Amino acid sequence: MDIYSKLLQRIPLFRHCTEDEISHLRSIGRTTRVARGRNIDLKGVNSLNIIVNGMFEIEALGRNDILYLAPGSFFGVIPFTNNIHRGRVKALADSTLLCFEKEDILRFFLIYYKALRGYLRTVQKMGFDISDIGDRYFGQERKVVTVYSRSRQAGKSLFAAIAGTALSKKGRTVILDLSYGGESLFTLFDVKITSPLSHKQVDGSSAEEQVINRIERAGENLDLVNVAFGSKVRVEPDILSPLLFVLSKEYRYIIMDVSDVDDVLRDRAFALSDVIFSILKNKKTPSRLYDLFDGRLDEAQRVYYVLNEYHCGPVSDYTGGYVLEKMDLGGEAGVSGSIRKMIDAGNERIERMMAPVTTARKGLVVESLYFDAVFLSGFFSNLFRNGARFDVIYTSSLSFIMLALYQNSANEAEFKKAVSSFFSEDKINRLLDITFPDDYVFKNSLIEKTARDLCGETRLEMFSLSPVALLNREGEDKRQIMSTGYLRDIFSASFLVYPVFESMSIYGRNYSSGFPGQRAAVQDLFRTDISEISHVAVQNNRSFSLKKGRVLPFYTKYVSFLENAGSEDDKINMLADSSYMIEVPDKALDMNDIFSETEKASAGFFEKISG
Repeated sequence: MDIYSKLLQRIPLFRHCTEDEISHLRSIGRTTRVARGRNIDLKGVNSLNIIVNGMFEIEALGRNDILYLAPGSFFGVIPFTNNIHRGRVKALADSTLLCFEKEDILRFFLIYYKALRGYLRTVQKMGFDISDIGDRYFGQERKVVTVYSRSRQAGKSLFAAIAGTALSKKGRTVILDLSYGGESLFTLFDVKITSPLSHKQVDGSSAEEQVINRIERAGENLDLVNVAFGSKVRVEPDILSPLLFVLSKEYRYIIMDVSDVDDVLRDRAFALSDVIFSILKNKKTPSRLYDLFDGRLDEAQRVYYVLNEYHCGPVSDYTGGYVLEKMDLGGEAGVSGSIRKMIDAGNERIERMMAPVTTARKGLVVESLYFDAVFLSGFFSNLFRNGARFDVIYTSSLSFIMLALYQNSANEAEFKKAVSSFFSEDKINRLLDITFPDDYVFKNSLIEKTARDLCGETRLEMFSLSPVALLNREGEDKRQIMSTGYLRDIFSASFLVYPVFESMSIYGRNYSSGFPGQRAAVQDLFRTDISEISHVAVQNNRSFSLKKGRVLPFYTKYVSFLENAGSEDDKINMLADSSYMIEVPDKALDMNDIFSETEKASAGFFEKISG
């Protein structure tokens, strides 16, 4: 990665962007050299300009109020805001700018819908005045839902129709038919089937008009768009992001009905989703989907498995998912009429299934720490006492192991016992399975066994409070945000620091914690549907001590290096809705002291969010 790409990853406007998005930004940016003393009249600037090196001064409020701009700062056009820099910018030294023309940036957001969502949230948090057009995208929370099934005739389109009808009671809803065959949504709603969209029809300046002309009304607040049904050729998957770009101005809920015929189109729909409902014919089906979701989902998507009673018969208990009851649909009212009557009459099961979509979700980002994660123990103890107030908790490295121990414990006492056991020096030493140094120093076998003993067959998506982890996908050197997968696998990978430890293989790909270079950040969740995000970090002058002689000295020194490789940006996040620092006393603490001291230090957080 070159210096320009690294700069783009660091600045707030694009901190949330993926590696692929940063690469695209880099390709459309041009570098400009500015000689010392040169003045730039901002009236004639139609680009976003990021300072790579050098120094500039700009008139802030008047001739006597000067603002100095260092590398990483920017000036010029800020897309989707009303903020316009006026006056002149002067180079105080020979400088380099990375410039993005306004039209190029707008095309970038057309291609990358979630980058737009993250950007709009970022500039709003930074205090910029969102423009009217930006407010149409950002002002009302949008949700993108995918309904999917690997099995044919599982009831996927029927569920999409039910979901669309239910959600239309809460706000304008549109269903996109991305299935090539089977029973069309248009048939279910007794609506004329339009010809499928092509990638040419949602590309360029006429995109909005072309999409609007293809919208068919299916009910009050409910519309349909045919994307793939009846198409004789595979639909270009790049159609989806511009389509969401256009539709998100008008619709609060966007549902995609996706088949398994076109895996590229399916995967693109998954990538753009907030919530995925996977429709099943029987209880054994989910295991066939694990490799699919675990290898492709990297945007903290929430997956729910829905068991269709029409195929499997009455279900008395189904842990970790929902049950779609067998329904008597049709008759004089037709399928869509029967669905509307059922929704109007009130159906608790349907309302419960739609709650994750209609309810504003709360998220918590916990600072990524290695063994200093032990200072989060009191926070999680308090979380037991105060009840889970979050829908998502996101973190990485040993902070995720602390979260996993919390999720896997039935009560506070069990949690404290698990933490004391895992963070004991004897336990740590036993996890260091040394091999002859070649690709790595420590094998992953012992941490893998420990994780398997602690977590069993539990999966992330089965928890009501969703644990989400950041991992590094080696070979590709990519970050992957894991919201599905076996807890034991994510637990193991979160402990393993590349290249000292052997990586963890998950469905044929190697993963490690990514620590210390990659850490969970609030901005990562700006791309999601989480509406309120809190941030918790630890402030300690004394690291968790590993006594000399009890733990391998090489590993002790390595841990010390890792703990000191952090950034102050990980401690205080100014873009979070709420940020809290757990202050750890500057003195030696044993495990009991750590629990009691950090419980006291984190109590204020719960007072803050409850107040």
